[in-house]
Amino acid sequence: MDMHGEMEDRFGPIPEALTNLLQVLRIKQMMRQIGIERIETMGDDLVFSFYPKGSWKPEGLVSLIQQDPNHYHFQGEGKLCVSFNQEKPDLTAIQGVMDRFNLLVTV
Repeated sequence: MDMHGEMEDRFGPIPEALTNLLQVLRIKQMMRQIGIERIETMGDDLVFSFYPKGSWKPEGLVSLIQQDPNHYHFQGEGKLCVSFNQEKPDLTAIQGVMDRFNLLVTV
């Protein structure tokens, strides 16, 4: 059971603000594990900046771009842009991208 489930089990329904905080903490933990320095928004896009010596694999990022070039592309050295095409990215969207990164880019 994750932290959200444990808290809900113990204290009842969790307020949305706490749910969002737990999601942000989960994303930050994944960022450290993968080697992402920061996430920025640019309109309807997210830009992920990777640490040069992070645990991510360049071939994993290339594979991700090749699988879906309409949504993923490089934007300068160490930056990957994820397009959401008219859909404003929220925490759930960021979590989904991070989950995909975790499967494809870590050692």
